[in-house]
Amino acid sequence: MTNHRGPGRPALPAAEVRKPRSVRLSDAELAEIASAAEADGTANVSRWIADAALEKARRTRP
Repeated sequence: MTNHRGPGRPALPAAEVRKPRSVRLSDAELAEIASAAEADGTANVSRWIADAALEKARRTRP
């Protein structure tokens, strides 16, 4: 059984830092991204964003 103090994820030890995994988009930006994802044949916008970010990271690495 886990030791929780309320809802949400459990606290991390003091030495660890949780990495942020969210991005703020305007409605127009999200609509544009959703349109691009649909054009690429991807129904999941989050997956499309992750794939695009990974592709860019791989291109920029030496």
